[in-house]
Amino acid sequence: MSFGLFFDRSSVKYKYSYEDDTPYEEEGTGASTKFGLGFRMDLSDVMTLDLAGDYTKVTDTYKKDYDDDEDDAEVELDPGKIMSFRGRMFYEWNDEITFVPYASYTGRDFAYKPVDEEYNNEGYGYKDMEMTFGIGANMTVNEDAMILFAVEPFSYWKAEPSGYTEDFEESWEVKYLVMPRFILALESDLTDWLTFRTGCSKDLGKASWKWKDEDVTHEKEWTYNKDKCDLNSFAWNLGLGFHFGDFDIDCLLNKSVPFKMGYWLTGMQTASEKTTPIFMISAKYHF
Repeated sequence: MSFGLFFDRSSVKYKYSYEDDTPYEEEGTGASTKFGLGFRMDLSDVMTLDLAGDYTKVTDTYKKDYDDDEDDAEVELDPGKIMSFRGRMFYEWNDEITFVPYASYTGRDFAYKPVDEEYNNEGYGYKDMEMTFGIGANMTVNEDAMILFAVEPFSYWKAEPSGYTEDFEESWEVKYLVMPRFILALESDLTDWLTFRTGCSKDLGKASWKWKDEDVTHEKEWTYNKDKCDLNSFAWNLGLGFHFGDFDIDCLLNKSVPFKMGYWLTGMQTASEKTTPIFMISAKYHF
């Protein structure tokens, strides 16, 4: 058995002013603190179990000051929280194929206070939950390449406001049900110091939006619903891994890099957008 601990802390602070017909100043702060715990146990010579969970506390405040003092606002998160649980199991069916059943749950809640000043007669904040079940297969092609294929037969997401003001007589919620999702990925060691990764996913899902209006005399409900599983939700990613001695450096690439190579070493620019060639970099040192 083995255990793992995780800690993450990030913060942001901003302030700016706007001088025009309606001058005002705005400033805000935000912070996120996450604690996580992981557990691994070998169930047999061919089976390994992984369990993990984390809790995140989020604080956020902002303040607006107008010259006329009529629309000043000061809002504070109440504070927000995120809870996540994950589990998976590796089963080595043979030397080439390893099956990986997995499940995950995430819940978020970001309520604000005071609600009467900034959120008069409406819903405020945001909360959601997401649950996924799936099974994957790691298939070894040769000593330098592996293909991953996974099917998630059930994935469910629901979102709604954290709460409603007392005078608000309406409610809304959004749902997204995936049955199923397909995932395909490739990892290949091009050299002993460079690894190439690419993957894609396709959803067959159903989305719905519901709004209720309740008053003294009647109740109404409007529902938008995709009756058939025909949402064209497709996503794909590119990645590179660099290995130098005891260092492993992984990069998530901008997907348009292969198609716009002219300025990719220092940053990509077009007439309509300014982006970077690498979205995220993570490094690991083995000791």
